[in-house]
Amino acid sequence: MYIIAATQGDSSALTPTWRDLPYAIGFAVAALRVPESQSSYRTCQAGPNRGGSRKPFRRYWEIGRRFESETGTHIVCSFGSTGNLTRQIEQAAPFDVFAAADTEHIEALDKKGLLVPGTRAIYARGRLALWVPPSTRVQISRIEDLTNSKVRFVAIARPESAPYGRASVEALQALKLWSVVQPKVVYAENITMARQYAQSGNADASFTAYSLVFREQGKVILVDEQLYRPIDQATAVLKNSQKQESGRQFVRFLLGTKGREILQRYGYVFPEPKHTDQR
Repeated sequence: MYIIAATQGDSSALTPTWRDLPYAIGFAVAALRVPESQSSYRTCQAGPNRGGSRKPFRRYWEIGRRFESETGTHIVCSFGSTGNLTRQIEQAAPFDVFAAADTEHIEALDKKGLLVPGTRAIYARGRLALWVPPSTRVQISRIEDLTNSKVRFVAIARPESAPYGRASVEALQALKLWSVVQPKVVYAENITMARQYAQSGNADASFTAYSLVFREQGKVILVDEQLYRPIDQATAVLKNSQKQESGRQFVRFLLGTKGREILQRYGYVFPEPKHTDQR
C-alpha cells in the first residue's frame, strides 16, 4: 500500500518522475500503497534527504512499520512537498493514501472528486518553531532578536506553497517584525530545505516544523500558536486506489491511539476532535 507523504503503485505504471520520487527532497506529505508483489516495492523506511539525514522521515517509517507488523499489510512510502504530491495525484499517480501538511490541498482534491467519500480526517496539528543552529554566532533567544543587524539571513519555506512558510510570515506580521525581517529572508522550497539552509550556515536561523528540530542541538524557540492560523494536517484515501479498504484501515490506525502515540513523540499535537468526514 502506498502512502504519500508519497507512494508508488505498480512500478510498470509509473513514469520515471514518479519512480524517482520515493525519497523526494523535502517532505510534507505521506502517501501509501499496498503493492501486489511485495518484492517489487521498497518498504516504508526513512530514506535520506538531500543532506543525507533520515530524521524528517522517521515518523512515517515508524508508523508504517508498526502498521505492517500488526496487519501484515506491506507499506511503501514516498515523500515530497504537499503541492507537488497534490499535482501528481491530479495526474492519476498510483497512490493509495495521502497525508498532507495542511487541509487545503486535501479539500481541493475532494472538490475534484479524487478522494474516497468519508475518509477525510485531520490527523495532527503541526507547530511552528524558530531553530537557531549551534554554529550561529549571533545571540538569538527570542523571535524579536531576528531584528538584530548582525542577523544576516533567516530561512523560511515559500509561503505561497508551504503551510509553515505561510505561518512564519503570519507570526512575524502579528509581532510587527515583518518589515524589518523581510529583507533578510531567504526562501526555501519546503521546511526541510529551510532547516538545511540554517544547518549549512547559509542562514542564521530557520522557521520550520517543530517536529523536525525539537531534538536538534542549538536553540529551538516554539512560536506562540496564537500568532498564526492552525497548521492542521489532513489525510484521506484516494479514489484512484485499488486498495481502498486497506487505505481505510491505515487511516483508522493513524487516527487511533497507536498512531497518535508515535506522532506525539515527534512533536505533534492534536486539535479538539472535529468531524471532517471520516466514517
